[in-house]
Amino acid sequence: MQSPVKTEAHIQTQGNALSPSRWALQTARLLLPLLLFLVFAGEAQAQTKGTTAEGLVYSAISGQITITGHAVSLSGSVSIPASINVSGSNLPVTGIGDNAFKYCTALTNVVIPNSVTTIGYSAFYWCSSLTGVTISNSVTWIKDSTFQGCSRLTSVTIPNSVTYIGYSAFNGCNSLTDITIPNSVTSIGGSAFYCCTSLTNVTIPNSVTSIGDSAFYYCTSLTNVTIPGSVNLINSHAFDCCANLTSVTISPGITSIADYAFDSCRSLTSISIPNGVTSIGNSAFQNCTGLVSATVPGSVTSIGDSAFYGCSNLTNLTISNGVNSIGRKAFDSTGLISVTLPSSVTSIGLFAFENCQRLTAVTISNGVTDIGAFAFYLCYNLTSINIPDSVTSIGDYAFASCWLKFAVFMGNSPSLGASIFSGAPAPSFAVYYLNRATGFDSTTWNDVSGNNFPLVNMGTLSPVITSTPLASGTAGTAYTQALTASGGIPPYTWSIVSGSLPSGLSLDSSGVISGTANDIATANFTLQVADSNGMSSTTDTSLTMNPASTGVPALPPWACVVLSALLILVAGRSLPTESYCSRERRLTP
Repeated sequence: MQSPVKTEAHIQTQGNALSPSRWALQTARLLLPLLLFLVFAGEAQAQTKGTTAEGLVYSAISGQITITGHAVSLSGSVSIPASINVSGSNLPVTGIGDNAFKYCTALTNVVIPNSVTTIGYSAFYWCSSLTGVTISNSVTWIKDSTFQGCSRLTSVTIPNSVTYIGYSAFNGCNSLTDITIPNSVTSIGGSAFYCCTSLTNVTIPNSVTSIGDSAFYYCTSLTNVTIPGSVNLINSHAFDCCANLTSVTISPGITSIADYAFDSCRSLTSISIPNGVTSIGNSAFQNCTGLVSATVPGSVTSIGDSAFYGCSNLTNLTISNGVNSIGRKAFDSTGLISVTLPSSVTSIGLFAFENCQRLTAVTISNGVTDIGAFAFYLCYNLTSINIPDSVTSIGDYAFASCWLKFAVFMGNSPSLGASIFSGAPAPSFAVYYLNRATGFDSTTWNDVSGNNFPLVNMGTLSPVITSTPLASGTAGTAYTQALTASGGIPPYTWSIVSGSLPSGLSLDSSGVISGTANDIATANFTLQVADSNGMSSTTDTSLTMNPASTGVPALPPWACVVLSALLILVAGRSLPTESYCSRERRLTP
């Protein structure tokens, strides 16, 4: 069958035919303006705007009214109406809109009815004369900056309906003296009470799970605070610059203290961090100059950079086993006198204990592998240091400008930075190492700064007493015996830890027994020697005092018999016990 011939008109008609998709697109283009018109017309019909007799501007939408602003300058006290008559119908006022009363600087008091459920952002921003506000018990959120800059606001009651206090909600309310946060609140936003400089008391309920950044920053009159265990994280700067904060209770349940959380709380005297906290952030307690004691529990794995920097009166510090790392400048410029680092610590950060000028003793437990550069720089009163055999590297100037008398390496020589003992008093300072150690191949410690310190093989870590048994003495005759020891680090200190010397003799701390004993006796006692590094050893020994000699030779036995018989015949008595026949009294030929 022959195909029909397509005419030009037929081809033109077929080319102009619309596919279903193209037809739908064109139809939508035609209908869209109409639909938009109907939507806006409906909204315009549903929304009614107006102004009350008092000058409050409102909008009514879907049968509910929101106060959106004011048509006249407001001053004094303002009461938000519970309802407004619109076209013959009393509609409830349910909201106060964003910025509604912003910069109403003459407004002194505002009453918010129970019908209001929402207060918008910055609703009362910078109402600098506002002294009081009553918030209805239907409001669930106090939004961001709601009362920011209300510098004369002295008190505010937050109802139990509120669950959230927004960012900067009361920022700059520097006349606010007391605030009670109800048990319904779960979150306190960042900077919520920033710079509330008159706030003396705040109660944070167990319902709160988060405290935002800088929430109570610069609340300089705040004296005490209890942070409940429901809060997981104390955010950064949360109580920064609370200069009169004297007491902080951190309840169990909190897991982290963020950066600068208590920075510059200068009146804080002690801090006990509960077990469960795993990290202390950078500068968390920086410049808490009144802080005297702090306890870091074993649950903490890291102490952040500058965590306790500048705590110039911090003298008592407990770091529990569990802490792995001590951050850069963590205890820089503190008042520490002694510190013990547990075996869990593996790393001491750069400048960690720099400028601790009262530090006299440091115990570095076996476990530390890295001592950072300048770790103990400028610790002027540190006189000795033991480096455990776990240490594999020591950074530049780690112990520079410390007035060390000696340093002891208890293992092989680690990787050493430049001038780690620079400034130690030469030539009295010496470096000691054990007999089994490797890497100490010279007789001097060559310091990059140009000092060559003696390098001494100390043999054993603890001293060993070498002067026993002691030589016996003679009763009634002056006795002197110098004790000796080897190993450890001289000079040694001697003492008797149990028992006593024969009466009349004494032991001085330098190890010299001297005096005159009058009794014939043998004394048993325990000697102890301690070296300059605090290592010691003991030994049990004795000292015998013999009877004094007359200087007359002893008689032979037959002469003693004859002499005794003559005495009996002539004097009627026998030879006395102490006689020239006594072995104890005769001189050795």
